Amino acid sequence: MRLAEGETGEKGATATEYAILVSLIAIAIVGGVTTFGSALSGYFEAITESLRTSLNL
Repeated sequence: MRLAEGETGEKGATATEYAILVSLIAIAIVGGVTTFGSALSGYFEAITESLRTSLNL
């Protein structure tokens, strides 16, 4: 039985679209962590140093 036009390969196309979306989301997460990770690290280091100074540790 022949499938109607437009239905062939639709599952493969959907899987490809989801794979592209997952890849883009992963790239965005890695980029965000890379960008903000250093800034957050510096922020927490400053807080730690401030606490050490305040508590005379």
